[in-house]
Amino acid sequence: MPLGKGSQHWPQTQREWDAWTRSVPVAPDPESVTTVTVADRAVTNAKLRDSQPASVIGRVAATSGPPADIVSTADSFLVNRGGILGFGTIADTDIPATLARDTEVTSAIATALTPYITQTNADARYVALANVLNASKTFDPPSCPTSAQTATTVTCTGAVVGDFARASFSVNLAGMFMAASVDVADTVTVIFLNMTGSTIDLASGTLRVRVWKQ
Repeated sequence: MPLGKGSQHWPQTQREWDAWTRSVPVAPDPESVTTVTVADRAVTNAKLRDSQPASVIGRVAATSGPPADIVSTADSFLVNRGGILGFGTIADTDIPATLARDTEVTSAIATALTPYITQTNADARYVALANVLNASKTFDPPSCPTSAQTATTVTCTGAVVGDFARASFSVNLAGMFMAASVDVADTVTVIFLNMTGSTIDLASGTLRVRVWKQ
């Protein structure tokens, strides 16, 4: 890179060298610097340096233009349909043909099921999927002296001997012990045992039982 003609007075100090380098023009030539003007949208991947792979989502229907934010108008799945990646709801085509379409699947498709579920819905589905049986009745336990017990039964269709069972009562037990068991098919036996030092007469309430299939 040739230097232009400078001052005939050669610098003697650092300050003079700084002034000289700023005043002497530098003219680029083909042997030193080449300037190339790249047209808009003319840069190819081959001309770019290596970089980490990235995925940008958000363009509507694969339209061209600057990348948009990842935005969905409603809670939905991210699916690839027809070669286009976008947001959508579950469809019948998303389920393998080898799987039977039961009423739950049909309902899910009809209601555009989203990947989110509320706590209430999750609790209800857990009870159903865990094969749990529930039953209840109104019960007024008789007065129970100390060290005595009283028992009652609750009909629970589907319960068999050996299933796990638990009971709850809507009234404070006041120190009494309560246990549940399946001793006869379709029936849960609940025992109230008074291990306190005085007679207890509980008020009427709702007796609930829950059975887990073994």
